[in-house]
Amino acid sequence: MSAIPAQTLLDESKCYLCYGVSQADALKLALLNRIAAGGSGGAAFLPSGTKVYQALLSQTGNPGDAPTAVVLTNTLGTVTYTYGGAGGYEIHCTGAFDLNKLGVLVEQTNWQNLTGWQVTFQDANTLALTSYDISPFPAIVPQDGVLNNSFIQILVFP
Repeated sequence: MSAIPAQTLLDESKCYLCYGVSQADALKLALLNRIAAGGSGGAAFLPSGTKVYQALLSQTGNPGDAPTAVVLTNTLGTVTYTYGGAGGYEIHCTGAFDLNKLGVLVEQTNWQNLTGWQVTFQDANTLALTSYDISPFPAIVPQDGVLNNSFIQILVFP
């Protein structure tokens, strides 16, 4: 089997993640990134100096419980999670996030369970993570217990 060119991986990941990705496929993508980088944990097609954080997030549904992470790759620094209220969490990493150099990819909406989640920029230290129930559409209700080995990738470009 011949190696997949790095540019191909980049194009596939952009298209693939735009439409959502299952947990199994997120793990495959993370593995492809590791293989493309010769096992170093980052993607070979990323500019030198890009910081990468990849993890599978879970949250039990118990009020007050922050998400837990199974970290797949981390060159970003110490990443922690806090609980902020139903479906509201924060991702913290001191001085790591620059809005003009930040890319975040997440597993998309789960149409079977009618749930989803998103990550938004807060400041240089914090990203907000919101999980929600979309079953009462058009209303979107913040909800705990949505994250279940849900893939996240944070990239901070040089």
